[in-house]
Amino acid sequence: MTRWSDDYVLVQDDAVDALWRERGGLELVRLYILGDGFDPRVPTALEHYLDVSPPGTTLMRFGLRPSPLPTDESESVAKNRAFVAQAAAAAGAVIEEVAYPAVEDAKSAGRVAMRELFRQRRFEGVDEIVVDVSGLPLDVYFAIVRDLLRGRADGHWSGDLFVVACENPQLDAAIVHEGSEDVAFLHGFAAPTHAEAGPRVWIPLLGEGRADEIRGVFEEVAPMEICPVLPSPSSNPRRSDDMILELRELLFEELRVDERNFIYASEWNPFDLFRSLQQLHGRYASSLKPLGPVAFTISAHSSKLLSLGALLAAYEHGFGVVHATPTGYYLRQGTDIAALRTGDRILCAWVDGTPYE
Repeated sequence: MTRWSDDYVLVQDDAVDALWRERGGLELVRLYILGDGFDPRVPTALEHYLDVSPPGTTLMRFGLRPSPLPTDESESVAKNRAFVAQAAAAAGAVIEEVAYPAVEDAKSAGRVAMRELFRQRRFEGVDEIVVDVSGLPLDVYFAIVRDLLRGRADGHWSGDLFVVACENPQLDAAIVHEGSEDVAFLHGFAAPTHAEAGPRVWIPLLGEGRADEIRGVFEEVAPMEICPVLPSPSSNPRRSDDMILELRELLFEELRVDERNFIYASEWNPFDLFRSLQQLHGRYASSLKPLGPVAFTISAHSSKLLSLGALLAAYEHGFGVVHATPTGYYLRQGTDIAALRTGDRILCAWVDGTPYE
C-alpha cells in the first residue's frame, strides 16, 4: 500500500462531523489553523469542528496581507472575525493570532511564519492539527502543510494532520484574482537543480478566469511538455468542457498543448490527482531519461482541494511549484453569496498520522 495513492482517508459532509464526533471523546491537545480572510467560507468548517470538540481547543489564526486594491473587503473580514470569536467563546476555545510577517517577498510569508513557530517548538505535544484551507491563499497553506509534514517526518511533533476545506466551485469562480505581482517558485518547492539541464514537464491545474496567470507561468517555466489538469468528474458535468472553451486559444494556439496530455482528476478527491501525478512522474521520468533528468513543475489555478493533491505530489516527489501571486482578491460585484452557498461541501483529508503507521 502506498501512502496517498491507494491508502488514504477522505471524508465528506456528514462523515466529517462523524469523524470529529468520534475523536471528540479522545483526550487530545488540539490545534485548528485557519486564515483571517474575507472568504465567506472561513467559519463554515470551523463551526462543524467546534460543535463536537471539547473545550480547550486552540484556534491559530494566520494574519493575511491586506489587499492594496480599491475593492476593500475589510467588512467581510470583520464579519468573519466576529463569527469566529463567538464560536470560540461558545465552545471554550482559545484564539491564538499569528501576525503576517514583515517580508519583502509575499511568497515567503508562510514559510517565515512557520519557521518561527517551529523555532518556538509550538507544535511539540500537539496530538491533532487541522489545517482549514478555506480562507488561506495557496502560497500560505502550501507552506503550512509542507512544513507540518516535514516537521512530523523530522520528529518535531507526532500527532495526526488533517486538511479540511469548505469547497464550492461556483463561489471559487466568483472570486476575482486581480493582477499579478510576479511569477516565481514557492519557497520549499523550488525548481530542481537540474531544471536547466534536462527536459521540463509543466502540470498546470486549470481554473476559470486565470488565463493571464497560466500564460505568465508558461513563460517562466518554458516547458518541453505540458500536461494540464481538468476537474472531472465535477459537480457541473460540463465544467471541464466550459474551461477548455474559455482557454481554447491559450491552450491550443499559444501553448500548443497536445490533447492527449490532459489529465482528468476528481474535483472532490485530491488523492485522485496525487495518484495521476505519481503515474505521470514514473512515465515521463522513464521515457525522457535519455534527454537528462526530468524537472517537474506544478502551478495551481484551481480549487483548494484539488490543489492539495498537487501539494502532496510535489512534497513526495520533489516537484517545483510556481505561483503567480495576485495583487489582490475580491468577490465579483453583484455576487449572490446566499444563493451560491447552497453548493458548499465540507471535505476532510487525513494526510498524516495514525492511518499511515
